Amino acid sequence: MDYLNQLERYKYMIRLIEKEKTGIPETFANSLGICKSHLYRLIDELNDFGVTIAYSRKRQTFYFKGNFCLEINLTIELKKRNG
Repeated sequence: MDYLNQLERYKYMIRLIEKEKTGIPETFANSLGICKSHLYRLIDELNDFGVTIAYSRKRQTFYFKGNFCLEINLTIELKKRNG
């Protein structure tokens, strides 16, 4: 179930970044239930996928740089075996 928790954390993180309602890094990390260094590791992981996340000190929020949409999905399907 740890993977599901991670996916949910990513999805929540992405929603906050899309809305540009993250707050300062400490606040953002706290809202995700992680420490600030873990937050930056998650951001680095997303950057490795080509997602550019920046921080605005003036607006005090993280935001996506560029024009794209990021969506994370997980599908679990149970299939019966023949026989």
